[in-house]
Amino acid sequence: MTDNNIRIGLLEYGYRIGKDGMTTLEEIIDYAVEADKLGFSRFWMGEHHGALTTTAFTNPDLLIGIIAGMTDTIKVGSAGSTILIHNAYPVVTNYKLMNNLFYDRIDLGLAKGRGLIETDDAVKMVENPNIIKNFMGHFNSKLKLIYDLLYNEKKNFEENKIVIPPFGGKPPEMWCLSTSYKNFDTAIKYKLNYSRSLFHSLPGDDQYKKEELLKFKQDFFNTHKIYPKINLGISVCIGKTMTDAHKELDKLYQHYGKGENEPFKIFPVTIESLHELLLEYQYLYGIDEFIIHDLTNDSNRMLTNIREISEKFNLEKVVAVN
Repeated sequence: MTDNNIRIGLLEYGYRIGKDGMTTLEEIIDYAVEADKLGFSRFWMGEHHGALTTTAFTNPDLLIGIIAGMTDTIKVGSAGSTILIHNAYPVVTNYKLMNNLFYDRIDLGLAKGRGLIETDDAVKMVENPNIIKNFMGHFNSKLKLIYDLLYNEKKNFEENKIVIPPFGGKPPEMWCLSTSYKNFDTAIKYKLNYSRSLFHSLPGDDQYKKEELLKFKQDFFNTHKIYPKINLGISVCIGKTMTDAHKELDKLYQHYGKGENEPFKIFPVTIESLHELLLEYQYLYGIDEFIIHDLTNDSNRMLTNIREISEKFNLEKVVAVN
């Protein structure tokens, strides 16, 4: 089996064991700039509101603009914005403006974040604490508003005197972030590209369903006359050998803990076995782009990892082709 223009993006959550937030922030910027030079397709940052004093960011919006301004070709975005705790208007104004400043390089990933808003402390951040009583209703309402503000600008100006600058500018690519295929109808309705995460699934719980993905792509095309972008998110611990990779994973679990039913799937890999894994998934899923979340804690090793990944997958050539 040989790779056929596999594209690889990176996911960053802003945690480093034993480092303060500002040090981690500097490392994240260096990581993103290097990824841009090496031909990676995307650099996504996940919004999160955990109680860790070492976290570098919660909402990545400001950091997205900074990194986009320091890079040339890589797409930069959120994976994803917890839209239930944000007003739709600043979300669309910020992301549309950034996407036109850094032309067509900004991704807006949309996350439900149900686990976040159901916690006792975080629920205070929600505009309406009763939102958890009708969670999906509120989420769909917010999603509809975001779509309307981005894609119906002429109508919004003429009827409501609402302008999302720049008027006539290009909206950011929007992404549905999901752990399953249950949101295809929503993605088609609101013109969302699709990113399926394997992070939050138990080992052995995988289902490829390539035919369903192909049908989704065709149904999306029938509605919007373009095909959606689809990628697969994978979390990894990378070692020089498989023994090293398992040791790295053990260190991670020792620090953060791991319950017996931890719904978080992490692949211990070498660069070679990662290559084999993505080739296999390219065939099984029919997907050509993958988002890698590298849980290696050492920043120098993370930089080495992306250099070796870029060389193994010939990413600079793939970017030139695409």
